[in-house]
Amino acid sequence: MNFKKIRNNYINIFEELKNFSVIKNPSELIEEDNINYDEDLMNGRIKNYIKTMESEPLLKQGEIITMKRKFENGISNLLEDAKRRREGLSIGNMPFWFYGLLIFFGYDDVLRLIKSKMIFPILILIGTYFLLVKLGYDWIVKDVYFGIEEKVQKMKKKISKFFSKKFDFY
Repeated sequence: MNFKKIRNNYINIFEELKNFSVIKNPSELIEEDNINYDEDLMNGRIKNYIKTMESEPLLKQGEIITMKRKFENGISNLLEDAKRRREGLSIGNMPFWFYGLLIFFGYDDVLRLIKSKMIFPILILIGTYFLLVKLGYDWIVKDVYFGIEEKVQKMKKKISKFFSKKFDFY
């Protein structure tokens, strides 16, 4: 299944949480003189009690939205981690001697970058990202990333469909 379909199925669960009712006084359901009770009788009493009582929502809309965002952030983090592991792009997979090679062959590029005029836009972008992460708004960056990724996938499908119809290849 597609990740977005599964995520949307679970996000709908949070909307259903506001419709649950909490039994305020469960002692009203039990008769004190009858200790042995029939399960069907008890289920009937519970259903009647729930129909007649005034229900209050379990969660408020703001709490539901907060829970949705936390869930989406956690799920997005898990998806990104799974993608990295599948593609082998994790930095932890590189041996230590490779870092030495990067420093040896890349020091002149770092010095050239420091002297160039492109350093300020790069620092602003990096600083903005870390500020968003620090404030807990990194979900914005992830949503933009997933939105762009989804649009690229749609474009690839359209291009492949066009070429397959027009030229019978691809």
